[in-house]
Amino acid sequence: MKITQILWDAESIYHIVRHNVIPEEVEEAVFEGNAIVLKAKEKRYIVLSKTISGRYLTIVVVFKLKGRVQVITARDMDEKERKYYKRKGK
Repeated sequence: MKITQILWDAESIYHIVRHNVIPEEVEEAVFEGNAIVLKAKEKRYIVLSKTISGRYLTIVVVFKLKGRVQVITARDMDEKERKYYKRKGK
């Protein structure tokens, strides 16, 4: 699925800040990184991507209409996620 816009609210920002991630890093990873979008539980998707500075992020989103997503949370990738991301040629 293609992400065209990220929708932010206070709760989304609160969740990512708890993981020392800022909204600009999420947007950079999604729109300028080589993002891999994977289906997760229920209506959620996991986005694996990397920022320009080289930070590997796991971003959990819910798709809304026409490619818009609501961010649930974002954090640094764990080792398993990083290996998967690198193996996929990103």
